[in-house]
Amino acid sequence: MPAQSSLPNFAPLYAQISADLKQAEALVYTVRKSRLNAEQVEKFAQRRKRAFMRTDEELRQMAGHVGYEIEEFQESISALAGLQKSDKVWNRTLESALLHFRNLRSFFGNKPEGDDVSAQHYVPSWALSQEDIFKETSHALNKTLAHLTWDRLKIGQTNWPLKQMAQAIDRVFDDFKKSLTSSQADWFSSKALTVTRGVSNSDGNSTVSWTVWNSVDCP
Repeated sequence: MPAQSSLPNFAPLYAQISADLKQAEALVYTVRKSRLNAEQVEKFAQRRKRAFMRTDEELRQMAGHVGYEIEEFQESISALAGLQKSDKVWNRTLESALLHFRNLRSFFGNKPEGDDVSAQHYVPSWALSQEDIFKETSHALNKTLAHLTWDRLKIGQTNWPLKQMAQAIDRVFDDFKKSLTSSQADWFSSKALTVTRGVSNSDGNSTVSWTVWNSVDCP
């Protein structure tokens, strides 16, 4: 009777194939992940580029809005000096000063992000302002102004350091003006910067609009 031939042992081959498949799957996953990360980085870069890229005309027009914030803050601070806390208009005048201070703090202290305007739009090398008063008032301003928060119950009444706030804005704005090019300085030194913003309702009345006569001068 002839000897029965033994069947080949495929187990090692199967094991090798299985290991190769796992390596291939891991490689595919890594490639896909890398590709996804690259796409995410590219999208982020494009968003950052769009946030920075503004035309001279856009910057010129926005200078009027910056001037408006400066002027309204200064005028609100001046108005408070002639008021008593018992006066009916004290709170609304104080809130006006705080709101414009908050807007200016963001302009001078934040990087361009999304639709927000930053001093770095005008001066890319602008060192974001690190005034102590910006940091000290940040939490209370963010929690008590512009929207309702539960932290209002914890914060309560705040004695706002208005003098220090006004001095900080003056210092930062002076530094900003010195950093501008001559053509940019013209946008901020005009005696009649007109800013008109608003949306008209069905009656043709503008709900939010104003004209600003800006007397801020650049050196």
